[in-house]
Amino acid sequence: MTGEQEKIIKAFPTHLKNDVLSLLKKISLKSRHQISEPFKVNLNNEVLEIPYRIYFKEPTEENLTETELLILYCLFTRHNDGFIRQQKIRMVLVAKENWIAPFVVQLLGEYVIEILLEIEKHLSHNLLKILAHFIKTNPDFYQLSRCRVISYWNCYYRNKFNSPETYVGFQMFKKIDSFIEENGISIPKNSDY
Repeated sequence: MTGEQEKIIKAFPTHLKNDVLSLLKKISLKSRHQISEPFKVNLNNEVLEIPYRIYFKEPTEENLTETELLILYCLFTRHNDGFIRQQKIRMVLVAKENWIAPFVVQLLGEYVIEILLEIEKHLSHNLLKILAHFIKTNPDFYQLSRCRVISYWNCYYRNKFNSPETYVGFQMFKKIDSFIEENGISIPKNSDY
């Protein structure tokens, strides 16, 4: 097993290890660039190390199980190409598994507005529930995504959306925060951000 494959395995919960290994046997992931340093999150009392960026050419999706496809889509939400991230997050957002949450929350802080619009369009009750559960155990990670939205709005979108309330990034956080509040979910506020 290569170091790159080990990094991919660490990005998913241990109960998916066999699915990840099966996927890695079926596809070819090659790149001139190495997987970037990961960001760490807690999912069901397990630390995941998800690559910040990957640079692989998209593999064929033939002969993959539903779980393998979802793993592949989640992994490619970390791709360096924003069009690929947008395409793959569209597939992830309709999934019902809780392990998609860190991949979605990371993209909440995106600078590519088309990705934010895609997420906002799919903020169903089920997805909000998955995200809220994840945010409860990762409040600093959620706050970091919020800070990124503020920064990207200020840098790239302030002229187009002169009021933060009109920018999709802020609208998403408002929906998520409202869901958390309406459902009485307690989020620790001891953030460094």
